[in-house]
Amino acid sequence: MGKWALNRCECGHSFGTMGNSSMSCSRCGSSKSRIVKNFDDAQSLSDAVSMSNMPKEIAEDIGEKLSSYNRRPQKATSSHSNASKLIRAMRDATGDDGQLTLKSLSVVLDRMEISETSAEKLIGQAEFEGKLLREGPDSWSWLQQSS
Repeated sequence: MGKWALNRCECGHSFGTMGNSSMSCSRCGSSKSRIVKNFDDAQSLSDAVSMSNMPKEIAEDIGEKLSSYNRRPQKATSSHSNASKLIRAMRDATGDDGQLTLKSLSVVLDRMEISETSAEKLIGQAEFEGKLLREGPDSWSWLQQSS
């Protein structure tokens, strides 16, 4: 049995209580309520109170919007996080002298288990975008800071 309880007052309002605390309605003050469900954590209780007091029409509307949002492809988010991961790999592979080499980037890509691109392609793209400047046959330096 959880230590947090969802209570429903006879006036129809739902509220939460902790443990054996008094069960008086936060809207009307009545002590005539019943425990509907118990929860192990305050966040779950908070969510349940919110949903219980929400008008049905609004709850249905929000439910539909959440459903359609969850069905949308998450491509933009995953491609952004993938780009961040690649930039982080390049930053990790950059030496204290500010130089990035093919060998150091290959090692970091292997360590991070990134296999969708090669060190050569990644450096080539960054060089094309103006983020890296070739310093030698196998070394590059950063032209602009990237977050």
